[in-house]
Amino acid sequence: MALRALMLAHEAEYGKDIAGHVGAELEVRGYELSFHGILELDGSINLSFPEASDFDLIVVFGSFHHAYSKDDQHWLEPERQWIAGIQQANIPYLGICFGAQLLAQVIGGSVQPSQAVEAGVITVDAVPDCPIPAGPWFTWHGDCMSLPESATILGSTEIGPQIFTIGRSVGVQFHPEATPELVASWLAVGGDDLPAPHTPEAVFEATAAAAAATKANCIALLDVVTSGIAEA
Repeated sequence: MALRALMLAHEAEYGKDIAGHVGAELEVRGYELSFHGILELDGSINLSFPEASDFDLIVVFGSFHHAYSKDDQHWLEPERQWIAGIQQANIPYLGICFGAQLLAQVIGGSVQPSQAVEAGVITVDAVPDCPIPAGPWFTWHGDCMSLPESATILGSTEIGPQIFTIGRSVGVQFHPEATPELVASWLAVGGDDLPAPHTPEAVFEATAAAAAATKANCIALLDVVTSGIAEA
C-alpha cells in the first residue's frame, strides 16, 4: 500500500501547485498526495478536514492571513483543533510558515507581528549538528513565533525561531516548497505590499539564483521529516 500525504492549503486557488518542491519530492519517495483547500474562490470556507489518521504525513502550508487575526478565528480555531488531534495521534506533521505558526499556538506558544519583514533568501542560525540545512531558504513573512519549552528550537534568526520540532512534528518559518514559479505567483498577488528595502524584483532574482540550492535543501528536510525526527 502506498504511503499517503495530505497537502493542506489555506488559499484554495493555488490548488495542488502549492506543494511545489515538497509535493514533487514526496511523490519521488512513493507518497500518494491528497489536497485540501480551506478558503475557496467563491468565499466559502471548507472546514470538512480529512480524517488525519488516513495519512502517513500531513503538510500544512502558508497563507496571506495571520494566525492571530481576530477576523479569521472562526476558521482558524477549527483548524487548530484539527492540528491538535494530529499531535495527539502522533501523526508526522510538517508545518510551513503559517502551518508552523498554527502548530506553535496549538502546543502552547504564540504568534505576533515581528519587528521586521523577512523576504527573499535567508540562512538561519542553526544549532550544532542540526539535521536540517541552515540555508539558503526562501522566506516571506512579517510575524514571529514564541515557543514553549516543550518544543526544541533548531534554528533561528534575529526575528525569531525558524526551525523547531515537537514529537513527530517539524515546523519551519521559511518555505521549502518554493519554486521560482510559486514565488512569482505570490509576488504577483502581494509583491506591491513588500516594505522597503525589499522589492519584488530583488526577491525574485535572489530566489531564482538560489533555486538549485533551495531544492536540494528541501530534499534534505524531507529526509528528516519522512524518517521521523523524533520517533513515536
